[in-house]
Amino acid sequence: MTLSGEELAAFVAASCERCGVPVKVTDAAVLRVVATLLGGDSRPAALAAGG
Repeated sequence: MTLSGEELAAFVAASCERCGVPVKVTDAAVLRVVATLLGGDSRPAALAAGG
């Protein structure tokens, strides 16, 4: 099953609403924790690129 961009956005929005969480996370501390949990680099892109 393939979803269009609009269908995926609607699915994510509905799922987030059911779970009581926002669709977008803007809290820097939360984003650092998520990046760490996913094994990513939590630094801003400019710093990660050496800028």
